[in-house]
Amino acid sequence: MNKNVKKSSNGTYAEDKSKKLETKLKVKKDTIKTNQMYNKVLKDLDIQDLQSFEDVEYELFEQKAKSKK
Repeated sequence: MNKNVKKSSNGTYAEDKSKKLETKLKVKKDTIKTNQMYNKVLKDLDIQDLQSFEDVEYELFEQKAKSKK
């Protein structure tokens, strides 16, 4: 029997493999998008060497506080 036609839980082997690849690709795209947004925030704030999103959030909070004064 051809391995591409082998039955699995809810579809053919090829369909399952295709779905897994689509999922992996989507996760990679989401990760890239997140990294791009993170980098854009860093550039917009003109901040260098922040380690995490918490640092970015804190910096935004500080800037809001400064602008209210």
